[in-house]
Amino acid sequence: MRATVSFAIASSLALLLLFGCIAIPQEVSKPLSDASKPLSVAKALVEKSNLPLPSKSDSQPALPARLQSADAANQTDENSSVSSQQDVSPSPASNNTSTIVSSPSNESAEELPTKISISNPSQPQVYFYYSTYCPYSIRILPYMQLQQTRFENFTEWHSFNVFTQQGYYFFDKMAVERSIPPSGRVVPIVIITWGPHSQMMTGIQEINSTMVSLIWNVTKDARLAAN
Repeated sequence: MRATVSFAIASSLALLLLFGCIAIPQEVSKPLSDASKPLSVAKALVEKSNLPLPSKSDSQPALPARLQSADAANQTDENSSVSSQQDVSPSPASNNTSTIVSSPSNESAEELPTKISISNPSQPQVYFYYSTYCPYSIRILPYMQLQQTRFENFTEWHSFNVFTQQGYYFFDKMAVERSIPPSGRVVPIVIITWGPHSQMMTGIQEINSTMVSLIWNVTKDARLAAN
C-alpha cells in the first residue's frame, strides 16, 4: 500500500514538473498586447523637445535649426585660423633642422632701411637670419646670444627676424645675391664674412658644429693682438 502511494506521489510530481517546464516558454514567448506603446511615448517626448527624429538615410544626426548657424560660424572661424597659421610658417619635416621662409603677411607703411649699417668693417661680420615662428630658430637663439656676447669685442653681429618686413627684405636680398632657390630659403641661417671671404651655415646642426670654430679661427689675430 505504501509503495503504491509513493509511486502515485512521485508520478504527480513528475507530471507537475513536466507541464511546468513546458508552460514557462509559452508564457515568455507570448506577444505583448501593445508593443508600440513605449515607442509612441518616446516619439511624443522627442516632438515636444523640438529635436528632429533620425532617419535611416542619415549618416549623422541633424542639428536643430538654432544650432546650425552657430556650427557654420564656428567652422568658418576654424578654417580661417588654420589657413592663417599655414601662411605664417609651414610645418617642418621631423628630420629637418630648419624651416622654409615665406613672405610676412603684415604690411607696414613706414619706410624701412634698405642697407645694413656696419660700424666696424675690419671685423668679421656675422649675419643671423631666424624666425620667431620657427622651432629650430627658437631652439638656437640662446646659443647665438651666448656666442655674440663671447665674441662681441672681435666680431660685429646683425640679426634679422624674417617674420618682420625689414628682416624678410634683407633675407630675400641675401638669397637673391647668393642665387639660393626657394627650397633653400630656410631659417636659421648664419653667414660669416671676413675680408673677401664668406661662409654660410644652414640649420642648427651645421651652425652648432661649424660657427664657433670658424669665428675662433678668423678672429685669431685680433685676439692675440688684444692679449
